[in-house]
Amino acid sequence: RSLRVPKGAETPPSPISETRDKRSEMGLSDSDEETRKEDQLKAELVQCILNYFGGYNGSLPSERVQNIMKNDHAELYDAVVVRQFKKKWHKFLQHCSGTFVLFSRPAACAPEECSWRIRLRSS
Repeated sequence: RSLRVPKGAETPPSPISETRDKRSEMGLSDSDEETRKEDQLKAELVQCILNYFGGYNGSLPSERVQNIMKNDHAELYDAVVVRQFKKKWHKFLQHCSGTFVLFSRPAACAPEECSWRIRLRSS
């Protein structure tokens, strides 16, 4: 037996098309929604890092912070660093330059060759 819809019968709209229609009515496109979601995920990861610092005013090894974010917030880390920044932790930190200062010792070494550190930018 076939599950055909008789001619002239109305098919109910799919939940996906209803969502798109609502976003269109609000003046949003799918890419606007994706951008907002990506920004929200970045903000959540930044907040997790700030929580890890917990008021500490010094610098911390970037790799230590990265490993803690990978372990304790794996889904969030994956959604932001892996997907949005193509697995480039330092690119993510540089993107958040208003919140974090990323530096190394000695200052002249390449990122792959030295131990990078991060600290919170003074407010």
